[in-house]
Amino acid sequence: MFAIRETAVADNSPEPGRQYLRDTFGQGYWGKREGFIALLEWLAALANAEGMNEWTADSEAARILAGRLRNDHA
Repeated sequence: MFAIRETAVADNSPEPGRQYLRDTFGQGYWGKREGFIALLEWLAALANAEGMNEWTADSEAARILAGRLRNDHA
């Protein structure tokens, strides 16, 4: 969730969120990356659920961050 916040406060630039995850998990980031992407995609879908309008900004940040992680390379 903090990585999503970092993305959102940086005008939806995914770099701070990606860097937070890489710094926090170190080499473990690469093994967890697919799990992060799955979680971010699930959170991104919340904006489409009825009654979840308060998640719109965070969902957009999650969608953008998921795309950045999907395209991340060592």
